[in-house]
Amino acid sequence: PGEVVAVTLILARYGLLAWLVAALVTGVGRAVVRFCTSSAAGLDAALIRLCFRVLSLVGALLVVLHGAGEFGLSVTPILAGLGVGGLAVALAIRPTLENIVGGFVLFADKPVRVGEFCSFGDKLGTVEEIGLRSTRLRGLDRTVITVPNADFAQMQIVNFTRRDMNLFQCSLGLRYETTPDQLRYVAAKIRKLLIQHSKVSPDPARVRVSEFGASAIILEVFAFVSC
Repeated sequence: PGEVVAVTLILARYGLLAWLVAALVTGVGRAVVRFCTSSAAGLDAALIRLCFRVLSLVGALLVVLHGAGEFGLSVTPILAGLGVGGLAVALAIRPTLENIVGGFVLFADKPVRVGEFCSFGDKLGTVEEIGLRSTRLRGLDRTVITVPNADFAQMQIVNFTRRDMNLFQCSLGLRYETTPDQLRYVAAKIRKLLIQHSKVSPDPARVRVSEFGASAIILEVFAFVSC
């Protein structure tokens, strides 16, 4: 009974120590997020959380391996066994590893960040979280869309938030009774209206006849709005 109690205490001690190390590393990560994201450097909070989450798991594993040494278990054979069985484990958890690698690819390439609005595949949504395994987005219908990182990194992603300007394009119809002078006058007045606005880029603000429709002459208005 005394040996059982002693073993139980050792297991509890190292289990508590592993939890404490993981919690401490996670707490440091949160502090770094609060400090760095509010500074001018503007580090990616999601990337920092992900890195510290991995560090917390590694720290807890090191504590467990050290605890195994307390019971007379050699760490070297354990690591060798992990190396021998690593291939089988890698094959078994290959989708998870692909998603983890995909997550780091998203952080490195930065096609989108948390809070940005984008289209991916045939869907639209706002990125809420880029996690260790998947990316969560809020769709236009307010549903949460979860996409594995490996799939999301392979998609064509259109980032609407990073547009420097918005495209303004519309068509206006003028009756066929419109004279050429009236047509030129209308086009000139519309272009003047565009270039006089402080939010409209004068180049290439244009108004052109695009086609002769079934019942009207079609004017195409094309401009970029910086707002």
